[in-house]
Amino acid sequence: MPLQYFYNLNPIFLIVATVAVFTLIVQLLYFIFVYRKIRTTRGVFNNQGTELPPVSIVVCIRDEVSIVKNDIVHLLNQEYPCFEIIIVNSSSNSKDTLLFDSWAKQKQNLTIVHLDEKQNFKYSRIFPLSIGVKASKYDTILITNLNCRPATPYWIRSMVDAAKDVKRNVFGIGNYAKTNTFGNRLLRYERSKYNINMMSFLKAGFPYTVSTTNFLFKRNDLLTLNCLSNYFTICNDGSSIFTGMSGKKHSGAISDDYSQVIIQSKMSFASWFRSLSYRYSNYRFAGAASKIIKSTYIISYILFLLSLIICIVNRWALVSVGILFIARLAVWFPMRRNALKAIGQPDLARFAFFYELILALILPFAYINSLIVKRNLWI
Repeated sequence: MPLQYFYNLNPIFLIVATVAVFTLIVQLLYFIFVYRKIRTTRGVFNNQGTELPPVSIVVCIRDEVSIVKNDIVHLLNQEYPCFEIIIVNSSSNSKDTLLFDSWAKQKQNLTIVHLDEKQNFKYSRIFPLSIGVKASKYDTILITNLNCRPATPYWIRSMVDAAKDVKRNVFGIGNYAKTNTFGNRLLRYERSKYNINMMSFLKAGFPYTVSTTNFLFKRNDLLTLNCLSNYFTICNDGSSIFTGMSGKKHSGAISDDYSQVIIQSKMSFASWFRSLSYRYSNYRFAGAASKIIKSTYIISYILFLLSLIICIVNRWALVSVGILFIARLAVWFPMRRNALKAIGQPDLARFAFFYELILALILPFAYINSLIVKRNLWI
């Protein structure tokens, strides 16, 4: 009788149901073995009483003098015994150049490197970053963007402390500044989702494409990978320059309160959409293992949603569809809530499911756009 029951079922329904169950299992495996690894932490310095290594902070700017004056103060006021700040001024006008030089004369640990527009022939951050790294005096390099303000005066110390645990490279969190608008919440949630993915994959030992927002590494590692020359032709926000380093055995991620930077950005929807496209354009330069791991999760998520939608439209086994949906939500929501809390965005957890639905509609178009967008722009 049970076999006869299955014989009488619609074969299309059997295929869709099989896809739904299989993709749910794949999703649950990712939740259990990857995304559950994020934990809430608080900054505790383990290097008290030990000698702290000198640090070089490298920042690249291009026609951003309006934000330099305010944000440079947050870097200069760090509570750290020995550090230098190297600002690579790429293609700013002559008045800005004179202003930067006057600042450098007032601060001993501030160095300005001027890069002519003709030299930065692709208008990307990669070439200026390479110049800043070469100009640094110290072996420990900390990279950020000028519109990223350290959340506390202990940002450098927290990143250095984390590097002692993982022995080499540390990737920190960058969150957008909070406002009370819906657009800001969606922007912060998408960024939080990226941070959660980055930390989860790195903690699980998988490579991930990282950004230049908050990153500490040893200069010798970058030179060993020959990134400064190999990635010259990749013209995006600089993320792909560190794709190989994020897969190294001794890389790590940190999310404590002290190590975060706050991104000061007021982007329009068009600018945000472009930035997503540029970020996705980096993924094509990731390794085969990284592509497989990322694409498996994304494809399983899309197929799971499509299979449920097909069942709902055709009114197939609606009770079973509801059970599958609730099962995934029951596992996903607590993990996403804990992850948002761990990276300092607990206020986004309440409506996380609705943000996910909105992003599920937007992100596929951003990915398609990344396949055709020009990557020779400074963002």
